Amino acid sequence: MQTEVPDNQRAAFDALARDLMLRHPGEETGKMFGLACIKVAGKTFVAFQDGAAAFKLAGGDHRAALALAGARRWDPSGKRRPMREWVRVPFDHAPAWLRLAEQSRAYIAH
Repeated sequence: MQTEVPDNQRAAFDALARDLMLRHPGEETGKMFGLACIKVAGKTFVAFQDGAAAFKLAGGDHRAALALAGARRWDPSGKRRPMREWVRVPFDHAPAWLRLAEQSRAYIAH
């Protein structure tokens, strides 16, 4: 369930989506599990929940994202069933979200 988040956190996600769509025509926003997300070719690669962004990553990118303070495997249901490839990165690391989104996009495009 999505909780209320401060406007600046949602604004950071919206800015990320706009930036990505300008860089990569064909990307779009949508919903995944009822949460705001960013997709390319119908595949979600970034999601937004409770003021944090979640990224689908693999290998060294996944390990590096998990090493960020407060980052953890993403459990969108909150039922202790984290999704293996997804990393939830808190708003404190919003300056890194674009880099992580680009890594996530590259991963799902492989």
